[in-house]
Amino acid sequence: MNIRIIRELLNMTQHTFSNSFGIPLGTLRNWEQGLSNPPDYVYTMLTKIIRRDEMINIETLKLVELLNELVERTLEGIEPFEKAVYPSNKIYYDPKTFDGRGYKVVCSSLVTPVDEPAYHHDIISYYDRLNNYTIRVILCDDEEESQPYVEVSFDCREEIIIIDNGKWYFD
Repeated sequence: MNIRIIRELLNMTQHTFSNSFGIPLGTLRNWEQGLSNPPDYVYTMLTKIIRRDEMINIETLKLVELLNELVERTLEGIEPFEKAVYPSNKIYYDPKTFDGRGYKVVCSSLVTPVDEPAYHHDIISYYDRLNNYTIRVILCDDEEESQPYVEVSFDCREEIIIIDNGKWYFD
């Protein structure tokens, strides 16, 4: 398969293809016009990049499922862990875990209905670095933005995901 066919299968212009894969535009044009041939390793690199970028893997699906679950839980409310009741589908955060940005979200805990209010055990786990991301509740000081929201930050990426108003999106 030649480079032009690969580019056309990706539905990209020469300029977009060149920018996307870091191939100088003049070099790409020379390859497509048959004035020169790309080294064999270029095909291998392109194939790996395309597979990586186009593939939805299990980890991606798990993250999307988690984000959707968090959206549903935020619709029920966001409160400090001390207010946790059993059973509940709200988002609870631990006020003792402030890291300068926000508070860790409690992923699982042992809250039992021993009496009113519910009994809170010391067994708490958080959504955090075990999965290469941290989930925090952000409390806004600004009166116009008084609603707390959830933020997902990744160890190896600059983007963050915001969960607010019944949806999640990249910020």
